[in-house]
Amino acid sequence: MVCRFSRHHFNAAGFVLRLLYLAERQTTIFGRVYGYGVTGVFIFHIMVNIGMVIGIMPVIGIPLPFFSYGGSSLWGIYHTTLYISQDRQVAKTELK
Repeated sequence: MVCRFSRHHFNAAGFVLRLLYLAERQTTIFGRVYGYGVTGVFIFHIMVNIGMVIGIMPVIGIPLPFFSYGGSSLWGIYHTTLYISQDRQVAKTELK
Protein backbone atom coordinates (compact mmCIF):
# COMPACT_ATOMS: atom_id res chain seq x y z
CA MET A 1 0.00 0.00 0.00
CA VAL A 2 1.40 3.39 -0.99
CA CYS A 3 0.96 6.33 1.37
CA ARG A 4 -0.75 9.10 -0.55
CA PHE A 5 0.79 11.79 1.68
CA SER A 6 4.42 10.78 1.16
CA ARG A 7 4.84 13.35 -1.62
CA HIS A 8 3.99 16.19 0.79
CA HIS A 9 6.64 15.08 3.28
CA PHE A 10 9.20 15.01 0.49
CA ASN A 11 8.19 18.52 -0.57
CA ALA A 12 8.51 19.82 2.98
CA ALA A 13 11.93 18.20 3.34
CA GLY A 14 13.02 19.57 -0.03
CA PHE A 15 11.81 23.04 0.97
CA VAL A 16 13.77 22.92 4.24
CA LEU A 17 16.89 21.77 2.38
CA ARG A 18 16.44 24.62 -0.10
CA LEU A 19 16.14 27.11 2.76
CA LEU A 20 19.35 25.77 4.28
CA TYR A 21 21.05 26.09 0.89
CA LEU A 22 19.87 29.69 0.52
CA ALA A 23 20.92 30.52 4.08
CA GLU A 24 24.40 29.14 3.46
CA ARG A 25 24.82 31.20 0.29
CA GLN A 26 23.97 34.56 1.91
CA THR A 27 26.74 37.11 1.70
CA THR A 28 26.07 38.92 5.00
CA ILE A 29 26.15 37.53 8.52
CA PHE A 30 22.65 38.87 9.13
CA GLY A 31 21.38 37.09 6.03
CA ARG A 32 22.82 33.78 7.20
CA VAL A 33 21.45 34.10 10.73
CA TYR A 34 18.07 35.14 9.36
CA GLY A 35 18.05 32.21 6.93
CA TYR A 36 18.90 29.70 9.65
CA GLY A 37 16.25 31.24 11.91
CA VAL A 38 13.56 30.93 9.25
CA THR A 39 14.62 27.35 8.60
CA GLY A 40 14.43 26.60 12.32
CA VAL A 41 10.90 28.01 12.51
CA PHE A 42 9.82 25.83 9.56
CA ILE A 43 11.37 22.72 11.11
CA PHE A 44 9.65 23.49 14.43
CA HIS A 45 6.25 23.95 12.77
CA ILE A 46 6.63 20.75 10.74
CA MET A 47 7.71 18.69 13.75
CA VAL A 48 4.88 20.02 15.95
CA ASN A 49 2.33 19.27 13.22
CA ILE A 50 3.64 15.75 12.68
CA GLY A 51 3.59 15.20 16.46
CA MET A 52 -0.02 16.39 16.65
CA VAL A 53 -1.10 14.12 13.80
CA ILE A 54 0.45 10.97 15.27
CA GLY A 55 -0.77 11.84 18.77
CA ILE A 56 2.44 12.38 20.74
CA MET A 57 1.93 16.15 21.19
CA PRO A 58 -1.11 18.15 22.26
CA VAL A 59 -3.19 19.70 19.50
CA ILE A 60 -2.46 23.43 19.24
CA GLY A 61 -3.12 26.03 16.57
CA ILE A 62 0.16 26.04 14.62
CA PRO A 63 -0.51 25.78 10.87
CA LEU A 64 1.68 23.62 8.67
CA PRO A 65 3.60 26.05 6.42
CA PHE A 66 2.15 26.29 2.88
CA PHE A 67 -0.19 23.32 3.49
CA SER A 68 -2.65 24.41 6.20
CA TYR A 69 -5.09 27.21 5.62
CA GLY A 70 -4.40 30.41 7.52
CA GLY A 71 -4.43 33.90 6.04
CA SER A 72 -2.05 35.73 8.36
CA SER A 73 0.23 32.71 8.73
CA LEU A 74 0.50 32.27 4.97
CA TRP A 75 1.20 35.99 4.57
CA GLY A 76 3.96 35.89 7.20
CA ILE A 77 5.58 32.75 5.81
CA TYR A 78 5.57 34.21 2.31
CA HIS A 79 7.30 37.38 3.42
CA THR A 80 9.94 35.62 5.51
CA THR A 81 10.96 33.43 2.57
CA LEU A 82 10.73 36.38 0.16
CA TYR A 83 13.37 38.24 2.15
CA ILE A 84 15.85 35.36 1.85
CA SER A 85 15.47 35.20 -1.93
CA GLN A 86 15.64 39.00 -2.34
CA ASP A 87 18.77 39.28 -0.20
CA ARG A 88 20.47 36.76 -2.47
CA GLN A 89 19.45 38.69 -5.59
CA VAL A 90 20.68 42.00 -4.15
CA ALA A 91 24.04 40.42 -3.37
CA LYS A 92 24.35 39.25 -6.98
CA THR A 93 23.72 42.74 -8.37
CA GLU A 94 26.19 44.33 -5.92
CA LEU A 95 28.97 42.04 -7.11
CA LYS A 96 28.58 43.10 -10.76
